[in-house]
Amino acid sequence: MDWLTVKNFGRVKYFNISYVIMIGVPVLATIYQSIDSTWLKGYIDFSFPPSFKWMYGASILYAVGIAVYQIFCPSEVKRFDNSDEYVNVYQHLYERAYPDKKYSIILSQLTETQNDTRAKIQQLHQALQSPQRDGEQRKKMEIEYEFLVNLVYPGCVQNFLIDRFDRKVKSKSIAFYVSTLFYIAGTGILSYLIFQRACLVFSI
Repeated sequence: MDWLTVKNFGRVKYFNISYVIMIGVPVLATIYQSIDSTWLKGYIDFSFPPSFKWMYGASILYAVGIAVYQIFCPSEVKRFDNSDEYVNVYQHLYERAYPDKKYSIILSQLTETQNDTRAKIQQLHQALQSPQRDGEQRKKMEIEYEFLVNLVYPGCVQNFLIDRFDRKVKSKSIAFYVSTLFYIAGTGILSYLIFQRACLVFSI
């Protein structure tokens, strides 16, 4: 269970009419109440349909679920449907705009099979921090360091962004469980109404 699950709940077609129901049912209830309190009651004999009440209740549950989603869901999850879309947008930005973070991102994302590369990058990075290196030797080390960094950095950035998106998807777990609970409750009411109507149709 995560925010993407909640997002998919929000795409149920019922939401296209749920707001109409939230407005329309109270209007109908007001009209019914007005008729019920006038002389027309003696000429019009009907009761307010219980199914309207249940549909209104389901709409309220959905509205609460949507509100929780809008308030607590990370903006990245609202904007992107999966990590691939997120990576496609942000990878080039990270490669160009965050050069100072290259070293830390690389070290956090290299796998165990790349331990030799990790050790070499760490060694070169530490050596370049020392001001005691002469010009020619330092230049060679900088070229080797840049080569290794540029070789592994795109893949490391991709893994870094995927991990970051996955953390966003699973963040604020209490909120997405609450939102999902309201969605499920609303869906349960609608399913019950549909089942009722189906039984009525086949019983005729």
